[in-house]
Amino acid sequence: MERSTLLFNDKRLSAGAVFFSVIFIIFSVGVVPSINIPADFLKNIGLAVLGLMTLIICGLLGIRGGFFIPRSKVFVIPLIIIGLGLLSALVNDHLLISWGGVGYEADTVAFFLSFFVLFLAGAIFFGSEKGFQTLFGLLFSLFILVTLAEIIDLFFFQFMVERAATVVGSWFNLGIFYGFYVLFFALFLEFYRPRGIRLAAASVFLLFSVVMLVLVGFPLLWKIIGVYALLLCVFRIYLSFSSRFAENKNDSFNTDKPHPTPFYLLLLLVVALVFSVYSPTFSGVSNVRGITEIKPSPVASFVVLRGLYQENFRNVLLGGGPNRFIENWILYKPREVNLTPFWNTDFGLASSLFMTIILTTGLVGAFFWLLLIGYIHADFIRAAMGQTKDPSRAAPIIMLGALASFGWATFLFYNPGPVPLAMTALASGAGIGLSTTESFFVGISSALRRAITFLALVFVITIVVFGFMGITKRLLAIIHYQKGIHAFQENKTIIAGEEVEKATLLYNNDLFERSLSEIYQLKLRDFLNNSSSSELTKERFDSLASSTKGHAQAATKLNPNNYPNFISLGNVYTQLGLIGAPDTEADAKEAYSKSIKLNPSSPIPHFLYGRYLAIINKREDALKELELALTLKPDYQEAKNLLKELKDCLRGGDC
Repeated sequence: MERSTLLFNDKRLSAGAVFFSVIFIIFSVGVVPSINIPADFLKNIGLAVLGLMTLIICGLLGIRGGFFIPRSKVFVIPLIIIGLGLLSALVNDHLLISWGGVGYEADTVAFFLSFFVLFLAGAIFFGSEKGFQTLFGLLFSLFILVTLAEIIDLFFFQFMVERAATVVGSWFNLGIFYGFYVLFFALFLEFYRPRGIRLAAASVFLLFSVVMLVLVGFPLLWKIIGVYALLLCVFRIYLSFSSRFAENKNDSFNTDKPHPTPFYLLLLLVVALVFSVYSPTFSGVSNVRGITEIKPSPVASFVVLRGLYQENFRNVLLGGGPNRFIENWILYKPREVNLTPFWNTDFGLASSLFMTIILTTGLVGAFFWLLLIGYIHADFIRAAMGQTKDPSRAAPIIMLGALASFGWATFLFYNPGPVPLAMTALASGAGIGLSTTESFFVGISSALRRAITFLALVFVITIVVFGFMGITKRLLAIIHYQKGIHAFQENKTIIAGEEVEKATLLYNNDLFERSLSEIYQLKLRDFLNNSSSSELTKERFDSLASSTKGHAQAATKLNPNNYPNFISLGNVYTQLGLIGAPDTEADAKEAYSKSIKLNPSSPIPHFLYGRYLAIINKREDALKELELALTLKPDYQEAKNLLKELKDCLRGGDC
């Protein structure tokens, strides 16, 4: 049976694509700003769940007679990568942090599992002529609706100005998104040469994508696009003159034989060259509004990589564990960072997603990622050169291959969010499906199809229900946590404590426990400022002190490798020392020593420990800690001020 016999119910799939896009709009413009919780968290979870549900259900309902699973070795590699991620998490003793983190961050095992599920779904559901047209429609509808959301967001609500974010996440992600569509529309015009309204619409959308990419203002994206435009120009001319490009008579997009001059690709090459060379002349909107996106430099990321690999040989092979970069950054970051404005910034990802992968899954994980990327590109090139049994698929394969390759290239320079990653996964999977000549066909009769569809839907619904319950609990926990933090900032300590305690009941982690400890510290200060000496007051004091210390200790147990947990615990002992509580010195020394060990290049633990020692009148020891803090950061003004006060005191001044 030929693979072209695979039919989809286009209406249902189109409805699913529109549903997914509309929900995306509601999430981006309606839900995210109104409940004031981290946008990346919502997009990571919301888009993954909604996207997978849409693909699976529409795929099940749309298949007629059966479906094909491409026979390709490439699908084994993702399983190896996921297995290596789990192994790295296990050997580093932090499976829960590496699996999903707090908000399914971009380098967790769960996030990449979703990526590979989309990759496989793209190959099965969109790896055919009909499937390609459906994917084309899905990507087109996503562009239209995201663009509408962006316009609403920018010109009506102006959330981007206030939040320094866009409807697809960060400014980097918006640049990647429109860079993807610059190639998308240029290739569509080049290989399918539409006429009439389609030509006008595609040209307008290409121009709009170029304008948006210019406004975002990241020159490196133009350089990447320029490289791809040049390669595609050469390849396009080669295909035209080698007679290997077979015209597809049944293609609804194309009716004429392609002209050997790649007009649109040459035009794109010129545009990319202009904006790459003269980018300082064109001020991006992010620069105009003073918005910058901070990430570690490649050099700083390499220093962290070197420090991690020098620790032991296991780290060379398996890395420090998925979603553990922030701990490695704190531990191994270069001391020169202390001389920059970002000296107290803790980064969750390296300079690029690929560098993060090398750090968190080691050389073995990086090797299999490169093997996957290389295999996908080799498959695309072989298929586009006409070495498959169906050379009429050359045009869609070139289009999918270029889009997927652009997505993979951004891995080397940026940290793409869920939307660019999902687009890359779908384009890669669909391209592999089209370029693979052998497949497993799973035939389904009408009766069997109904039974399998029913069971599959029951399975999907069961998984979604249980998954949704877990995700909802985590989502509600973050909502309560954000409410508590806002109340805390407004000095409403009672409300803050209640909200954060609700969050810990739904989903407990070290961040929530640490925040609770800080809230109780403020309660304790307020209590001491407004208290009497009755027995009831003493009981209340003991209760508050116990809760303050207990939550800080709980944070250190939940994540013993996160140095802010020990800073918070040390601050508890500092506050107890201020009111003359006995037996705090040993505990404070242990807490601050642990934080120094976890973050040896930071001056903060030395300063805080020096301040504690000054409070308990161990001024000579305090001087040593403050001098160590200034050695790490010579312009640390708070340490300078305290050091001056202590020296004046030791000289017989006012203490």
